[in-house]
Amino acid sequence: MSQKMRFFGPKDAMFKLAREQHRRDVCNARLQDLEKELQMFSEEFGSRLHDLRISMKEVFHAAPEMKTFSGSPDEAKSEGLDSNSHDLE
Repeated sequence: MSQKMRFFGPKDAMFKLAREQHRRDVCNARLQDLEKELQMFSEEFGSRLHDLRISMKEVFHAAPEMKTFSGSPDEAKSEGLDSNSHDLE
């Protein structure tokens, strides 16, 4: 028999199993931490997005000059929505 051949006994198998279990536990704990962090980020982002939408609606409704116009430039002039028609005094 070659000296390079090594037979694993029960102690080696137990040690290897314990090492693999530890690695799996560490990975699972890290994964749970990342999932919690992602959940917190998602909730915070959703909350801020909701607040931004409400704020934009309030600004839009408070400023009638921000109304959109889908007509032609000539129609915009007749409606007084032409950007060049405002007096800059």
